[in-house]
Amino acid sequence: MTVNEVLCNAYEPRFNNLLEHLEKDGIKSQVQPPFLLGIERFTEEGNKTGNEEWYTNANLKVMFFGRETHIWGWDEESSVSDGCVEQYEKFYGRNYREVNDGNKRGVFFLVDSEDKLSKTPFFATGLNGIMSGIEERLKEVCPDKHAVYLWNNISKLSSANGTSASTTAHEYEKKYFHVIPSEINILKPDVIIFFTGFDAKYDEYINENFNDESGYPLIGSETLQGVDESDVVKLNIKGIPLAYKTHHPQTTHVNNKTIDGAERWKHYNAILDDIKAHLGEIIK
Repeated sequence: MTVNEVLCNAYEPRFNNLLEHLEKDGIKSQVQPPFLLGIERFTEEGNKTGNEEWYTNANLKVMFFGRETHIWGWDEESSVSDGCVEQYEKFYGRNYREVNDGNKRGVFFLVDSEDKLSKTPFFATGLNGIMSGIEERLKEVCPDKHAVYLWNNISKLSSANGTSASTTAHEYEKKYFHVIPSEINILKPDVIIFFTGFDAKYDEYINENFNDESGYPLIGSETLQGVDESDVVKLNIKGIPLAYKTHHPQTTHVNNKTIDGAERWKHYNAILDDIKAHLGEIIK
């Protein structure tokens, strides 16, 4: 069984149960379809390739968590779980690029495609910035190793207009689509970076998904040198070698402090330097 098949098997019963309750209670129109991941490669034209090795054979697996999806509406495909998985894979096929040509090496999301999402600071600044920093440090420390990157969201549902899920919608996610622990178990990221900021609501979402069976949070935190703990923290999560939390890339002001480009890169470099310091321990 492929990794994607295992992932889809984890999604399908939960998806069907969620959809049944959303429709029965008349709130399907108030939310966007649940955000599902997939690792089968699609071409830019939207054709399947059957390739999972780009992910499974990687030496370093990095997962980014945003808050929730803003442009992911219901259509015929997203009315079934496999369709949502393909929606994610097609986005990657259109936007995710890997370059390894002699001295030129990198991974990035296109910022000039027709996909509005790829033009947002989340991709153009956050993901592309961290990915370029990891690639630079990999080239320095272990140039023969290869990293891959997945985009996830800590809230699997969002409201129909793309804002954060209502309290009601989030309760549906908790009851019927509590799937992030399964994703982590199946995809086994080495590094997780939460671009969720320091909002109590999103901290609660993290704790809901990263805890033991008794519900006790597995998250502790420590500060990184040169940055304030209100800007970046290193999280101690059982089973995850390295995990960090920082501001959402669209955040420009926090507690009367401006987050400009220089300040943001101070945060990112603190994370990147800590990753570099531990690459020897976690690289496969």
